[in-house]
Amino acid sequence: MTARRRVRLVVAGITRLACVVAVVGAARPDMSVDAAQAQQRDGSAARAERPPAGTALLAGVVTGGTDSDAPVRRAIVTLSAGDGSDARSLVTDDDGRFAFRGLPAGRYTLTADKPAYLRNSFGARRPGRPGTSIALAEAQQLTGVRVVLPRGAVITGTLRLATGEPLADTQVVAIPIAQAEAGGRLVTAGEFTSDDRGVYRIFGLAPGDYLVGALPSVGRGEIEVRARSYDEVVRELAQPGGRPALPAARAAAAQEARMVGYTPTYYPGTPVASVATPVTVGLGEEREGVDIPIALIQMATISGVVTGVDGRPAPAVTIAADAIGPPLPLSGLLGPRPSRPDRQGRFTISNVPPGSYRITALGGGVTLNPDGSLRSISTGEQTDWAVASVQVSGDDIDGLALRLQPGMTFSGTLAAAGSGAAPDSWQGARISIEPVGRSTPGVPTSDSPLSGVTVRSAITDEKGAFQVTGIQPGDYDVQVRLPPAVGRDWTVRAITANGADLRDAPLTFEHGSIDDVTIAMTDQHSLVTGVLSSASGAPASDYFIVIFAADRGLWHPRSPRVQVVRPGDDGTFFARDLPAGDYRVAALTDVADDEWRSASFLEQLLPASIPIVVKDGETTRQDIRIK
Repeated sequence: MTARRRVRLVVAGITRLACVVAVVGAARPDMSVDAAQAQQRDGSAARAERPPAGTALLAGVVTGGTDSDAPVRRAIVTLSAGDGSDARSLVTDDDGRFAFRGLPAGRYTLTADKPAYLRNSFGARRPGRPGTSIALAEAQQLTGVRVVLPRGAVITGTLRLATGEPLADTQVVAIPIAQAEAGGRLVTAGEFTSDDRGVYRIFGLAPGDYLVGALPSVGRGEIEVRARSYDEVVRELAQPGGRPALPAARAAAAQEARMVGYTPTYYPGTPVASVATPVTVGLGEEREGVDIPIALIQMATISGVVTGVDGRPAPAVTIAADAIGPPLPLSGLLGPRPSRPDRQGRFTISNVPPGSYRITALGGGVTLNPDGSLRSISTGEQTDWAVASVQVSGDDIDGLALRLQPGMTFSGTLAAAGSGAAPDSWQGARISIEPVGRSTPGVPTSDSPLSGVTVRSAITDEKGAFQVTGIQPGDYDVQVRLPPAVGRDWTVRAITANGADLRDAPLTFEHGSIDDVTIAMTDQHSLVTGVLSSASGAPASDYFIVIFAADRGLWHPRSPRVQVVRPGDDGTFFARDLPAGDYRVAALTDVADDEWRSASFLEQLLPASIPIVVKDGETTRQDIRIK
């Protein structure tokens, strides 16, 4: 994406890069967190004791578009304090107007929302993007604030069976192409189903490209289609002397039977997402005639054997089949149905529609009764794993071999690195290893959760020690969740092993466990702040401030050393808790989606950016003026 959106630098005449800047004041680190941050912290404590009260007013109107003054009535407008201490909502009147009264001085964000419209924030360049904060002084009467709330796009069409009958009461989803390619969590504008005519209407969509899919659930989700020979077998059994042949007849009938079913179907009528046709909609556009025919699809059965780390059959495992592709809210009736392995480790997965799948076996934590039936499953103890990728086209797949391997570990200690008094105990902190990409052979890596791989976590003891077990190969993030009493003041300063901060490169488990990790916690918060102003000296708010590490070797998609912030309406911007080091600051007119995660994007900003230094527990101020 970023390769197609080139940014011309300062001397060539800026397009998006607004770093046509002069340094108003040299970057300077203060000895402690500045007064503004201290006031915010003290104010938060005071508000916890009594409801906020003030004398300021913020009023305005919600309109339907940048080129329209048409008011949006009955929209929900929410005003949130910048420190998260207060949020108020109200509904616009028939003229689209709203007014928040009795506000204390502070910094606020303002958003508007309504069904069939696109949720938007004050100052945002387009829906779904960060808005501009509003700084209110005591007794200030700020009126005339305008929030644009555009209508969302609509996709509509009809669902029909092969017989031509309409398919009613069937869920339909519109999946953004980026999600369809990456997998992960499904995000839709709402839940939509077809009516009694088979007609569906998906509304409230942001502009973009979508895969449109229908999720039928007719009957049990599968139908057994029997060949003519089955009826012949039944007639044979009905004749005298036919009963002794019953086992053979049943086997013959099973061979002749095939399973078909209704499976997720994408426009213009395919069960395979990779060959579906995207549907493109613009802002507020209504796209009609996106009809989807629904047909019975031949289901496949996957069978194989799972063995343990020792090579012996492993009946005490759980088997899962996860589709690789668009995330869908499938019911259990529509998805593949794995069986538990028998004593010889043999398993089957039935009712498998065409597509790509990740087959996973997890061992350990499964308790069996003496007769081999399942007694219980403890997922936390399932540390052994095996995985295979298969492509299903309708034919059965036999002989899939899964051999368990020991899971890897991530272990270490949580420790205080701040100047303040450390907590009496670090007990109760949760250390989680969360998958962020696929590493299955033959499957492209993406910035989405690994299909079939769960989050692994551990709780620290009173000394802060932890051990996360059962980690499969792949790319991960480390998440530290502190108990509320500790989390208010402490944050992660570094996560180190073998002298390196693990956050400075993608965390990949490929070559073994990662142990002797130190998670250094600090109560000293760094802050980068400043004021963005125009050539005349007036505050400039309609920009994005990008702060990124000066060292190219630290640029990667999950880096904590890159932040994008919006200035408030007074031009003031804040970036908190960046790791200490050398950074660059740039101002842009726009930053699309997650392009700031790309090294090629940051490379374009580097020549015209301003150098700053961030130190632990200190405030660095850098004012910027746009030429």
